[in-house]
Amino acid sequence: METLKSYIDNIEKIKSCFVAEKNNIEVLAMSNLKVLLRERIFKFSQGTNKQYFGQYRSESYIKKRKASEGGLQVQIKDLQFSKDFANDLSFGVDGKKNVIGFTTDRSEKIAIGQETGSKTKSGKDVKQINFPIFAPQDEEVDVIFDEYLKPYWDDVLKKCFSV
Repeated sequence: METLKSYIDNIEKIKSCFVAEKNNIEVLAMSNLKVLLRERIFKFSQGTNKQYFGQYRSESYIKKRKASEGGLQVQIKDLQFSKDFANDLSFGVDGKKNVIGFTTDRSEKIAIGQETGSKTKSGKDVKQINFPIFAPQDEEVDVIFDEYLKPYWDDVLKKCFSV
């Protein structure tokens, strides 16, 4: 039977292993979450709560998309006039925190406008998608844990206790 002291020693050892690997695990999780978010948002046109973005409403914007190089599709709202917006959704460091966000102010403003609405140049309110888009879905978090984090931590614990 394990003594209380050996149990506490094991907990301390696990804690020190986790602390030592904290940044690595965050980088692994955030990098993979960014991939899942980009796929859901820019490939499947789906928000956080599994709602689809719907269709473009503005006739002038539909004309602009059709007239663009290559003639962009107009059947579903896909947030991709160019690849800039999707490419700006990135993993990085803000201060001392690992984060996922937009690398340009322009893309950040577009994201906020899509989730909450925006105003035209003349000040008219325009409803955009109007629901959460960029927060991770529960299923995305589960995938990150099951497919990436759990196997990684299992390896860390094996190394931690083999020393």
